Amino acid sequence: MITRRDALLSGGASLVCATACERSTLKTSGNPARLTAQSGTLSPFASQRDATAVWTYNGQVSGPLLRMKRDEPIKLKFENTLRQPTSVHWHGLRIPNSMDGVGSITQPGVNSGDFFDYEFAAPDSGLFWYHPHMNSEKQIAKGMFGAIVVEDENPPIVDREIVWTLFDWGLDEAYQIPTDRAFQLWRGFHQYDPHRKITTNGIDAPPVALTRGERIRLRIVNTSSNRRYALKFDGHAPWIIAWDGNAVTPYSANHEPVMIANGERVDLIIDGVGSPGQAYRIYDVFDKYYDDTAPELDVTTINYREAPARRKLSDLPPATAPGANHIPEPDLANAIPIDIVLDQQLYDIGDIPSIGATAQLIAEAQGIKPGTKVPVWSMNGKPMFEDLREYFCIDPTPLFECTLGKTYILRYINKTPTDHPMHLHGHTFLMLRRNGVPYPRRMLRDTFMIMKDETVEIAFVADNIGDWMMHCHRGLHSHGGMMTTFHVS
Repeated sequence: MITRRDALLSGGASLVCATACERSTLKTSGNPARLTAQSGTLSPFASQRDATAVWTYNGQVSGPLLRMKRDEPIKLKFENTLRQPTSVHWHGLRIPNSMDGVGSITQPGVNSGDFFDYEFAAPDSGLFWYHPHMNSEKQIAKGMFGAIVVEDENPPIVDREIVWTLFDWGLDEAYQIPTDRAFQLWRGFHQYDPHRKITTNGIDAPPVALTRGERIRLRIVNTSSNRRYALKFDGHAPWIIAWDGNAVTPYSANHEPVMIANGERVDLIIDGVGSPGQAYRIYDVFDKYYDDTAPELDVTTINYREAPARRKLSDLPPATAPGANHIPEPDLANAIPIDIVLDQQLYDIGDIPSIGATAQLIAEAQGIKPGTKVPVWSMNGKPMFEDLREYFCIDPTPLFECTLGKTYILRYINKTPTDHPMHLHGHTFLMLRRNGVPYPRRMLRDTFMIMKDETVEIAFVADNIGDWMMHCHRGLHSHGGMMTTFHVS
């Protein structure tokens, strides 16, 4: 018997398991691949007069797409040609602690002119990304990020795959990244400042060309240092099939914004339901969550070709999710509860030597004198800071200890006036409850957003030995204290 799905897999209008991506790809099989941190110039916007000084991986922003197979051992030789130490963190990959790429915690920082060999096998399929984890707020803001695709064993059936790294450039009038950028942003540099613009893969987003009846898989990484996104797709209702690389039972966005916090990834199925010759906006409305007068920010458009329909819309099968990853199942009945309070603490500006690039700079610019108490971000009253060469805490002990194989329920209580995208290194967790209400669907994540005044509960199995980072992924918050470590032994 030939099913409708079988029929779609034959003939010129067949859907395929897409592996192509509109981005240069770095092969990770065979000889060690090379990844180089280097300075360069780029013109992110077609309208700009002068090129922007950036930091890159392999001379491009975003860095090359890394494609690999699940459980396939890979070798990456990383070289640093910048004038400050750096490292490479593999966001979302559950790999050994020694390969996690946090300078001064899981490895020494890679100094200028030095090399580091990263060797690991990705245990999970899905969409991930890589970025520095030393002086990371500045290094990411200058263009150091790239996407990772670990190929699905059972990918959804689509015509094409597109991978986006969403990034917002904060440039001054000369189209340069301000050297005192952290200071400007901390003081309230508006997300919708006229010199900010959203890009895909580091440059002005080209329109998405689509044919009526076509089906695409749009895979999005929020690589921005500080911007969160709430994307709307005019005339389209994308199906969400994966979060943070992990499959979910497909559900429709129902024309509501798709919220993507810093560090998060989402896989969408978009069907070509538009009319030939028409254009439909893709735009961001996140700023309206805090200010309903804030403008909408255009990302790009979906432009329909003047061409016959690829197939009848009625012939498109229901959207399907990729195959599931093998994540340890939390033992909720015997889970150990831990409360984590997100707050701000007051510290004497002279007691925080590490944030000369942040709090001390701000204090100096605002005329704050030594002895003055200033607020810093913290978890359970323990801020953690980074400078060019190391991370350190006023209290250096891990925030909590885990025993290998045990299940833990983390209850995050946000007492701050803003939102925080929280990320756990080395582990994948199950979303349990938001403000006491169970999640409507099973969802495995490594990053999640908690809004102001919210309480969010997650559960995970401590299955990866080592000292691991946990932090807010808004660069100014992590750089300003909202980082910590937890230990699995």
